[in-house]
Amino acid sequence: MKNKLFAAVLAAMLLLSACNGKSPGSVPSDPSKEVTNQVAAGLPAETGLSNRDILALAAEIEFAPENYTDILLNIPYMDDGEEYHLIDLYGTQSETSAAPTVIEVHGGGFIGGTRGNNADHSIFFAERGYKVVVPDYGKVPGDGDFKDAIQELFTVFHWVEENSDTYGFDLNNVFLSGDSAGAYYALLCCAILYSPDLQAYFDVTPPDFQFNACVTSCPRTELSSIRDGLTSGNSVSSQIAKKIGGELLMDDDLMDHMDLMRNVAPEAFTNLYMMTTPGDTDTGASVLVFDAYLTEHGVEHTTISYDGVENKLGHTFNISYAHYPESKVANQDMTDYLNAHLR
Repeated sequence: MKNKLFAAVLAAMLLLSACNGKSPGSVPSDPSKEVTNQVAAGLPAETGLSNRDILALAAEIEFAPENYTDILLNIPYMDDGEEYHLIDLYGTQSETSAAPTVIEVHGGGFIGGTRGNNADHSIFFAERGYKVVVPDYGKVPGDGDFKDAIQELFTVFHWVEENSDTYGFDLNNVFLSGDSAGAYYALLCCAILYSPDLQAYFDVTPPDFQFNACVTSCPRTELSSIRDGLTSGNSVSSQIAKKIGGELLMDDDLMDHMDLMRNVAPEAFTNLYMMTTPGDTDTGASVLVFDAYLTEHGVEHTTISYDGVENKLGHTFNISYAHYPESKVANQDMTDYLNAHLR
């Protein structure tokens, strides 16, 4: 299996080289050429963009986070007084009737980050009619371990369920979103929801609702590179690994149960959206691996990559620099994916 995956990744990288550094989801510089790659990935034809088109489309996308006021901050989802057991809500006041809901899991390499980092991305969804729930969770290892973080996220799921009438969460239309390490947690939650064995291992109970789809920004899809960082140089993965520590990363049973390509059927990741960029030197390669895995197993999903037009794009550019024209187009494409999966 792994040999097949690495072969698929190598083929993808060769394709990148053949396209002069363009990813399969990017667009030829000649706008007269027919673009089929993104259409094949399941996106509408108009998202096959030339550089000029990205700027033109971005100019038409309304996005004013500085003027957005429908925000409720610091709501506890666990009554223990811990700051990392709080959530922020977007779009829950101006629209009192039930509306589709996104639960957004922030990134931070498992060791850092905060829900506030995702404010602009959450506002983008909220401006388009979604109610957005952004939780914090414990960081490894200071606030607990990976199991604790997963249990906290499942507590958030149940909190959404229990407070649906108060805040107007439409439990028939709930989506999961995450970036970087937060996307890994989101993917792991999808795996757990699909597997009673993983539910028992992580000691969680699924909510009564199901996620329509999962959308991810520059997702981390494996922990092996972080684990290898325990003995490697001074890379990002190495810095994360040394802060997490070997007690967790060298726990073979834990790592086995957190492997997204083991212990769960690939169908657990049906209706998955992965966004990346060729400039992502952190998780870009792992996205290719997971895309190859899902493709090999015939799992319906979408993977799209964005090249920089006006800006140099890096890891989670659409979260950190949501005002970039490339980010506005990427976030609109992500919203369109949510819309396409409304029930």
